[in-house]
Amino acid sequence: MSNTPPYGLPPAGSQPGSTSRPGSAAPYNPLPPPMAQARTPRNPGRWPAFTALVIALTGIAVGIVGWFRPTLHNVAPVAPSAPSFTEEQIKSAKARACNAFETVRKGAALQTHSEASEPLAATANARLSLTVGNAYLLARLDPATPPALAAAIRTLADDLLDLAANAMAGAMNDDPAQANRLRNADAADARVANLCK
Repeated sequence: MSNTPPYGLPPAGSQPGSTSRPGSAAPYNPLPPPMAQARTPRNPGRWPAFTALVIALTGIAVGIVGWFRPTLHNVAPVAPSAPSFTEEQIKSAKARACNAFETVRKGAALQTHSEASEPLAATANARLSLTVGNAYLLARLDPATPPALAAAIRTLADDLLDLAANAMAGAMNDDPAQANRLRNADAADARVANLCK
């Protein structure tokens, strides 16, 4: 074996540019021999790009499907069927509503026409009877109440609440707007009384 290294610079005395070592017929290779290829880890930069591509393609596919799919609001809605009640249910609901009307009517008449020793207490009771009358009438309406009676009771309840709220705000019965509200309440009262016969 020769004392010249197998790679590196040519030994002194050899011709520059010559490709063989002195005393050997083998070509001289100035580069080191190839080392065993070190395994490089997989390039992690490709996975995020691939994932982004898959997500983008999925989004495009969903968008295309959504674009051509019929929407729900284009479909004609199905009207819900009106609830049906037996004659007994209707009769019971009417009786309950009419009993509530009679109770409110008596309470309002008693409290709005009382002559108490304390006028302020009598006024407060009158206003309270109108407010409670509104809530009581509405609470006693059933779905089976005949529609005409239910509408008349709702109108009367609204009129009672309007009277009470304006009276609390200082409106007197001889005030033109309050007098008109009283007439409306009397007319609604007469309609309900007629329907409860």
